[in-house]
Amino acid sequence: MTAGAQQTLLASVVNNSGVIEARTVANHNGTIELLGGMTAGTVNVGGMIDASARGGGNGGFIETSGAKVEVANDAKVTTAAARGLMGTWLIDPQDFTVAPTGGDITGATLSTELGTTSVTLQSSSGSRPEAATLMSTITFPGAPTAA
Repeated sequence: MTAGAQQTLLASVVNNSGVIEARTVANHNGTIELLGGMTAGTVNVGGMIDASARGGGNGGFIETSGAKVEVANDAKVTTAAARGLMGTWLIDPQDFTVAPTGGDITGATLSTELGTTSVTLQSSSGSRPEAATLMSTITFPGAPTAA
């Protein structure tokens, strides 16, 4: 592989605006990986990504990793399980911001996703010391509210 080819691979962009399904079947959990290059790649999450377990078993695993990961407001991600444990969605960019506007995901979108999947934000190699920034309110479904 030439240096030019390597740089092209590292600068990959993964765009999802359609439907990706890898549901649990016969206790084999579904796995979906959208991987951009960790040096300069971008993953744009949109549409529907479904690693759920509708017929039984545990929800699957979804990974969205790249130097930058952006989640559209209308994205639907699910690892829900009708009769098992909810799966996990790993969001793994270099830097990640949850903000009402101008971030990589809104607090409202993240709150919605928490109703159908366990979310892990992992940002350990960012260019900023804080790497992951929370600048928006997040609501956890089923959590008690203040009276």
